[in-house]
Amino acid sequence: MSFKRLEVDFQDENFEEALTSRIADPVWMLCRQWQVGEFHGEDAASPALVEAEAHWVPLAEVTNGSTTTPIGTVPLEAMVEREAITSGPASEAYRIDDGLTLVRRLREAHISESFIEALTTRYSITPPETDGGDAFGSARLRLIARRCVDPDLIRAVPPPLPEIAQFLAGAEATLATNVIVKWQTETEGLFVQAPEGSPPSWQPRRQEYAFQARATDANVSVDLTAPEYPGGRLDWYHFGVLPPADQSPFNPSGLETRRVRVLPTPLQYAGMPASRYWELEDGDVYFGDLAAGPEDLARSIVGYFAMVAGDDWFRIPMSIPTGTLVQVSRVRVLDNFDTNWHMIPSMAVQDHQSPGDRNWRWFELPGDDSVASGRAPWLMLVPTVDAVTAAAPLERVTFRRDEMANLAWGIERTIETWTGRPVERGNDITTGEGPSASDEWTYRLATEVPDHWLPLVPVLRQYPKTKLPDEMFLRRGRIAVVGGQSPQPRGRILEPEGPFYLYEEEIPYGGVTVSRRYEMARGRDGEVYVWVGRRKLPADGPLPRTPLRFDAMAGNGTGEAP
Repeated sequence: MSFKRLEVDFQDENFEEALTSRIADPVWMLCRQWQVGEFHGEDAASPALVEAEAHWVPLAEVTNGSTTTPIGTVPLEAMVEREAITSGPASEAYRIDDGLTLVRRLREAHISESFIEALTTRYSITPPETDGGDAFGSARLRLIARRCVDPDLIRAVPPPLPEIAQFLAGAEATLATNVIVKWQTETEGLFVQAPEGSPPSWQPRRQEYAFQARATDANVSVDLTAPEYPGGRLDWYHFGVLPPADQSPFNPSGLETRRVRVLPTPLQYAGMPASRYWELEDGDVYFGDLAAGPEDLARSIVGYFAMVAGDDWFRIPMSIPTGTLVQVSRVRVLDNFDTNWHMIPSMAVQDHQSPGDRNWRWFELPGDDSVASGRAPWLMLVPTVDAVTAAAPLERVTFRRDEMANLAWGIERTIETWTGRPVERGNDITTGEGPSASDEWTYRLATEVPDHWLPLVPVLRQYPKTKLPDEMFLRRGRIAVVGGQSPQPRGRILEPEGPFYLYEEEIPYGGVTVSRRYEMARGRDGEVYVWVGRRKLPADGPLPRTPLRFDAMAGNGTGEAP
């Protein structure tokens, strides 16, 4: 077999042509450099050594309403978002599963069946009669309830139980007592729940969390507020600084302080352009794809900084514990041109001293008066978790505006039944219009609305005896049903036990969706924490059409006028 092939024979070993950046008009380049000021001399020294000092105040407590809780190993999100689980909609299902857990542990320990039968007979549990819209889950729990115990009744009896002395003896009685005590200890700390009777952080009128925190140590105390936390991931920008109760001067003595003496390294991040002219870059760097809208200034600033001044910034590593308010007190630099140290002042303080408003505030907390006092601003390191695992929503409500009907809707998409399982109430929009069985036309004052669509009627609240401005609220109303009962909310978000008010500005044009769900995260101590929290997210757009129409005519579908 034979074949022929053409190949390029490269003979020249001189790469000078490929490595040359030829300029057709070097004089023009020189004039251009003179025009932009590149010929002006400047201190081009590089930092050789940096000394920095910072002190911090640890976050000590969180306040929900009038209840103050010390900050420990529990994630801050769980401390803020937690709500009652054992007394919630699925309290009966929780009791049944809890009682079944005790029975299983007794059987795993090979405790006598006569003792278990005596417990299930005396400490029996009765499930609710209604299925709550979940027939399968209700049948399952009723079947389990026949063979389990009521955990609340057992916890009410101090150990050991009287049935232990009646049916057990010796080592088996001791083993059964230990199993019950261990079960009580583990199940009581299974969830992160709000204390009984404590005010929740969730604000129904805003559909957001609001709480306060305090950082205190030695002679310094800083009060923080987080008035608009929508749930999900807590970060520094949710916080602001409250005015101090007293005007005593700032005294950093006694605070935790850290000093470092390090070699500075150039500031770099993934995708940053190379600073050298002939340094080759990988394919991740492509500033031609940098697209930013008029309101997305941060993206444009980062891109401009990377391309123009990226190689003029340096990074000084300093390890600070999380859950603290940090303030840099001193930075000084020794460059490679001089033997003298140069003190680096806070740029925020210098900008404040210059005439005009200080518009540039990077990572600063609202309300922080440190700059006005001549100190660097506080930097908050929030003790949040790295990741939160969220389950499917137990409850989901969508709030939408209805401009045609001049009201808003609270649409219960998903509700939590007593079985602890979420049930979809429906996502369709029915108008109640359709062909009539007769040939006669029927006048309807208003069309039918699905029972999971609850109206929110605008209400103006005035304060005639005070100078407070008027406020516009959305109050939960009712749809009149002929010969029936008006639909009521079945979930916890719309608060069926009392009146529900919502600020009118909290529902944007595209609507919002509020959900309740189980969340799980691992704390700083390595333990797993489970709680129920809420999240507020934008909805999927404006209302496509209204389900409520007035003065409607329904007929046989022929399209002929009556």
